[in-house]
Amino acid sequence: MELIGTGNALLERLVGDWSLISSRLKKICIYAQVDSVCIDIELELMYKKGGSQVFLKFLDVDEYSFFYSSQRIFYNVEICKFLNTGHHFYISFDPVDDEEVPSGEDQDYIKAKSVEGYFL
Repeated sequence: MELIGTGNALLERLVGDWSLISSRLKKICIYAQVDSVCIDIELELMYKKGGSQVFLKFLDVDEYSFFYSSQRIFYNVEICKFLNTGHHFYISFDPVDDEEVPSGEDQDYIKAKSVEGYFL
């Protein structure tokens, strides 16, 4: 794995050529680690030649919500909200809007105190 960045440096790198929009979520792994919850996300960037793989590790998760139904395809990211709220790193793979703030209506989201990103 090659480190993309952590925290705000990761947010800055995941724009332009490395945007998560139009990616495909391949794996979600939720697990306990000492006294906190962690979530690992694997994505495939669909527009890169050869399909570049991105691995995101959310540490010290305070809240998350994911929904799946067999009536839907698992899982194309058509729009994404990824930001630092000042208290959390927040990502929604199904946001209600493209505003730069979390919404109570966003779906498939994670709020974590820190985040790391890697190329696989």
